[in-house]
Amino acid sequence: LGEDPHSAEIREQTLSMVNSSTSEWTASIPVIARRVDYIHRRFNRDWNELCGVVIYGQPHASITEAGFSALRAMDGQRTVKEISSQIEQSGKGNNMEESIRQLAQRGIIDLLTTPIPMGRTGTRTVAQVA
Repeated sequence: LGEDPHSAEIREQTLSMVNSSTSEWTASIPVIARRVDYIHRRFNRDWNELCGVVIYGQPHASITEAGFSALRAMDGQRTVKEISSQIEQSGKGNNMEESIRQLAQRGIIDLLTTPIPMGRTGTRTVAQVA
């Protein structure tokens, strides 16, 4: 095993999209980046809950609760705009498009131009992403 040979290409595409027009980048499909090892919640010694992400070869990176909600909502099918609207309407976050933009800029998510193909059972067929 090893790193996906398409990781650098997808990262360049993501950075290009996030810096494009609002209508273009909010039409993209956000997915958890290929280099993410894990996403977690933890408590510090003062019992404050923290959300975070660990990307391969990098230290822990804290994310906001809004960012955590956005990551949980990403299914490889819905656009940035659809996810942002859903979370904002549920009252679990404000200015979600900006939260998602920050996740993309930090390498925590990738932005795709087309949805991830789904298998007949409705589960993601990850092998077909690249």
